[in-house]
Amino acid sequence: MVFEEFLKRLSPKLKAITYKLNGHYTFFNHDDLYQEAVVFLWAAWKTGKFSDKTQSYILQGCFFHLKNY
Repeated sequence: MVFEEFLKRLSPKLKAITYKLNGHYTFFNHDDLYQEAVVFLWAAWKTGKFSDKTQSYILQGCFFHLKNY
């Protein structure tokens, strides 16, 4: 699977996570958070970190990354 397919599959739930976290930050909007999550996913994709993980695990990793961003 290529990264674009991987991202397309996760994108709706990833956008929901960024909308949920949008209220916690006054200087970021949901688009900034989404972009940061995509960069996080790209870096993990390149290293193979999520190759054998479930979608739930990957989204939880994105959530924690954005909470600590």
